[in-house]
Amino acid sequence: MGRAAALLLAVSLLAACGGDSDSIVAANSAEPDSTSETSRTTTTSVSSTDVPVGGAAATTATSSTPETTSPPSTSTSTTTSTTAAPATRTFEVPIGLTWADLPVVIEPPPGPPVRFTTLTPGICRVSAAGEVDTPGEYDGRPGECRVSAAAPGDDNWEPVEQVLSVELAKPVVSGRIRNAPPTNYTWAGTPIEVAFVVEVLSNPGRAAIVASTQGPCFATNTNSEDRSDVVVTITSPGTCSVFLSGDRTGVFEFTDQFGDPTVINMTDPSATTNTTAP
Repeated sequence: MGRAAALLLAVSLLAACGGDSDSIVAANSAEPDSTSETSRTTTTSVSSTDVPVGGAAATTATSSTPETTSPPSTSTSTTTSTTAAPATRTFEVPIGLTWADLPVVIEPPPGPPVRFTTLTPGICRVSAAGEVDTPGEYDGRPGECRVSAAAPGDDNWEPVEQVLSVELAKPVVSGRIRNAPPTNYTWAGTPIEVAFVVEVLSNPGRAAIVASTQGPCFATNTNSEDRSDVVVTITSPGTCSVFLSGDRTGVFEFTDQFGDPTVINMTDPSATTNTTAP
């Protein structure tokens, strides 16, 4: 039963019993409205509509999601970067060379360009790119060729400041007599010429064969890269020794094949000893 209907019923009963209807109405009005109080205390989550007399209260639920705020993060992320140390550079220097093997190239290692300069200009010259050669076209000589190699560094390579050593030996010249002359001649009263060829087996192309003599003779020779044409002139009877060697012995190494002389005997048939019996 609704509140209004209950109030009307109470007034009617009171009147029938002779009571004061105004007091009842006032007393009833002073009672707290529990329905309204409930509606007021729940307005944050429920909205109430006016309730008609004798009708049920219609409510609409309103969902309210609390707004939360995350506290600021106190953790920190640290990234560690590891950088490799610059690498060193090494050079491969050719070994076992004679100056006749020049030119050779010292290969530069990876990295910034390397600049080469010679420290021994009397022994060798070197280009900026690392090509080592003799001081002049026909001016090779043995010794230690010292080369400076310098280059800046970068993030990957350390700087370079080195002195490189290239040992240069004497080139070896070897040969043989290709057509050996006869070793015995008979003097006929006039000088004779004996010719033969010295074949050069190992020669850098810059060595020259020198022919010299001892005895009643002299020699001349004409050199080319792989041979020497020798002419020995015997001027009188006797023993002629022909020695073969090389020029610039401080620069070239000649084998022992040039050390043994070629001996040519010139016999005078008239130089006989007559023995008379007593």
